[in-house]
Amino acid sequence: MKNSIIHISIISIITIILFYIFFGNIYSPLSDISRELYITEELLNGQVLYKDVLNVYPPLGYMLNFFIVKIFGSSLNVFYFIGLILSLLTVNACYLISGFYLSKINSFFTALVIIPVCIYFPSISNYITPYSYSILYALCALLYAFYFLIKYLNTENKRYLAVSCILYGFSLSCKLEFAGFILVLLLSLLHNKKNIKYLFYVLVFPCLSYILLLFQHCNISDLVFSGKLIYKLLNSSSVLFFYSFCNFVPNGESLVNSSYSLINFSFDTIFFSLGYICLFLFIISLRNIKNDVKYFILNLTAVVISLKVIGCIRLEIYGTFFFPLLFISFIAFINKYIPKVKGIFIPIFCIIIFSAFLSYDISQNHLIPVKTDKGILKIRPIFYPTFIKTIDYINTKINKTDKILILPEGALLNYLTERKSDDYLYYLIPPNIEILGNDYIISRINSNLPEYIFVSNILYPWFNETTFYKGSGKEIYNFIQNKYKEIDIIGDDIQFFVFKRNE
Repeated sequence: MKNSIIHISIISIITIILFYIFFGNIYSPLSDISRELYITEELLNGQVLYKDVLNVYPPLGYMLNFFIVKIFGSSLNVFYFIGLILSLLTVNACYLISGFYLSKINSFFTALVIIPVCIYFPSISNYITPYSYSILYALCALLYAFYFLIKYLNTENKRYLAVSCILYGFSLSCKLEFAGFILVLLLSLLHNKKNIKYLFYVLVFPCLSYILLLFQHCNISDLVFSGKLIYKLLNSSSVLFFYSFCNFVPNGESLVNSSYSLINFSFDTIFFSLGYICLFLFIISLRNIKNDVKYFILNLTAVVISLKVIGCIRLEIYGTFFFPLLFISFIAFINKYIPKVKGIFIPIFCIIIFSAFLSYDISQNHLIPVKTDKGILKIRPIFYPTFIKTIDYINTKINKTDKILILPEGALLNYLTERKSDDYLYYLIPPNIEILGNDYIISRINSNLPEYIFVSNILYPWFNETTFYKGSGKEIYNFIQNKYKEIDIIGDDIQFFVFKRNE
């Protein structure tokens, strides 16, 4: 126990030190993260999720952001520290989980790898400024749910099972990415069917979340509307193309690309094949279930929660959130089945990965700082000139009371300049246009015309689209041209076309 506390403390200290080294240098995405920042700001202003603010994801993550910001204030620094705390909890969970399968020292080095590979990886999937804090809440809760499930299997103490189910429900209430863990819970309870009743604990946080929404006067019809949008989103052709484009879908093409990544080393592609590798390890573990249930459960969990991206673990897109259990599964296999190398090999292997990725993270720090009233963020050079000009344009030429709709996305600018957007149309990437429909969007704009509309020329090849105004948003753009007058163009390569409502 004493060694565990020391190891966890060292990991935490290393993470915090690196946080201050990287503070403000983490990649801050201009797109997805803005959705959570903007929604949090709207909740602070008295708006109600689903009723007043469109959302197609579970509510708990947004509620947690709201309560934290309500206490500590609305700033980028608060969100950075949310990322830091969740990072600490996540890496410590990885250490505790590894302890079921590895020695303390090997668990330490295995958990250490998570820091540069996931927490500080320079993409929208890093843990400090992720594309979504909700998925970090969900991942953290899922890892501890797994930890307490193994504790239950080791001790038959039902309290651990209850805690595991409650944490799984917490995870589901933040994001649905790890929903497959229900299969693990069910299989773990087959040997004692009387304990299946504990699965009702999964409902604790989902019920609390939606009851709270109802107390805020969110109607059942609002929730049904969002539920229909979620269903449409899951079947959206642009989303399906995105998963195929990124090779997430397990097929011949993704298998070839993943295999090629093993011999064509780069930091972006090194773990492409990790999903396939762990799928293979899971198949191997099927032959020895009775002798080592815990190892089988680890492999099963790593695979089922990663099915969304199993064909390609891309660290720059989603991969960091599925990497931890996959990596622990891989290291546990080495420890179990390759005894000749498990002694000094695992620490050396992990130190090499840690050092290489830490150097890579630092070398990729080509970001430029932007000072705002909400704090400092750093962005990629390609976005910097237009971003600075746009913030200055909004602050000097547009009244604070004027509503600005930034299309197809860019609510971060609304958040930083404290200008309101349309709470249903602030995030019109191709999948959202597809599920809402052009008629609904045009009708919504027409019924409540914002004073200004900004339209960017950003491309969306990963959704099989060009720009908003030439592709999925063409009809909407034509409507805007009829109702608004173009008054300015901001930027050169990355541009915003500025439209003002006709008087």
